[in-house]
Amino acid sequence: MYTTPVHIEPFPKKINYTDKIFLLGSCFSNHLTEKLKYYLFDALNNPFGVLYNPASIELALNLTANKRKITSSDFFQEQDIYKSFYFHSQWADTNLTRLIEAINKTIEHVHDYIRHSQWVFITFGTAYIYELKANKQIVANCHKQHPKNFNHRMLSLLETCAYIEKIASHLYRLNPHAQLVFTISPVRYLKDGAHQNQLSKSTLHLALNEYLHQDNRAYYFPSYEIFIDELRDYRYYAADMIHPSDVGIEHVWKRFSETFFDTASSQLMNQVADIQTALNHRPQFPESKQYQLFKQRLEQKIATLKKILPQIASLEAYINS
Repeated sequence: MYTTPVHIEPFPKKINYTDKIFLLGSCFSNHLTEKLKYYLFDALNNPFGVLYNPASIELALNLTANKRKITSSDFFQEQDIYKSFYFHSQWADTNLTRLIEAINKTIEHVHDYIRHSQWVFITFGTAYIYELKANKQIVANCHKQHPKNFNHRMLSLLETCAYIEKIASHLYRLNPHAQLVFTISPVRYLKDGAHQNQLSKSTLHLALNEYLHQDNRAYYFPSYEIFIDELRDYRYYAADMIHPSDVGIEHVWKRFSETFFDTASSQLMNQVADIQTALNHRPQFPESKQYQLFKQRLEQKIATLKKILPQIASLEAYINS
C-alpha cells in the first residue's frame, strides 16, 4: 500500500489499567472511547453529549469546574419536551424537575471524575459555531430550531485560542496533575463547503499550535494527519464519504495504541481481546460437551486474569447469556 507515514513524537507517559481517562469533544472521541471500553479501561466520554467546537467544550467545562447548578431558567419548552441550548439533545425530558436533577448529578459526577483522572483527551471537530441572535449565546445544540434564530459563523483565530486557553485552565484547576491531550477529528464538516471545512480545520490547528507552545505539559495526537495523510483513501471512509469507516478507525486506534500503551498494558489488552472474542462466540449446540468445556476454559481464563485485572469480572455475567 502506498502511504505517507505520519511521525508521532514519542510520549514518555503511558496509559495503564489503573488510570481514569476522561474524553470530551466530537464524535471521534466516541470512537476512541468504544475501543478503550472494549479493552476494559476506566473511561468517561462526552457526559453532556457530543460537542464539536472549542466554545461549546469550554462551556461544558466551565459548568463542571464551577459546579454550576442548572435551573429551570436554562431550559425552553417545545410542545411538552424541555431542552437546553447548553446540552445535547440526549438531555431532554417531559419532566423538568427530573431533567434538572439528572444534569446536576452528572455535573457533580464529572467534576469528581476529572479531579481523579490521569488523562484528559479533548477532540475538536470544527471552528464553526451557532449562536442565538437574541442574546449571542453560543449553543451546544440547535435542537432543530428554525435557522433564522441563529447566527452561523466561524470562530476567529483569536477567539479559538482564547477558548482553548480557558479549556486548559478549567481542567488544570480541577486537576493540575492530569495529562492533557488534544486532537482534531478527521471527520470533515462539508455542510458549509469543502473550502470552509479546510479553513475551520486550519483555525483549529493554528490555535492549538499557539497553545501548545505555551504549555509544555500538554500533548497533541495527530489523528487528523493520520487519516488525511497516512490513509488518504476513500476506502477508509464510511458510506457517507465523510465519517471514518471501521477499518479507518482501527488504523488510527493502532497508532494511538503504539503511542499511549506500554508492553505490559498491551499484553493485558490482548488477553482481554481474546476473552471478548470468545464471549461473542455463538455455539451451534449450547448443551454439547464441547461447548461446556469451552465455557469452563473461558471461566478459568477470566478467573486467572481477574487477579491482576479486577475489571475483567464485569464480563463473567456474559458467559451464560
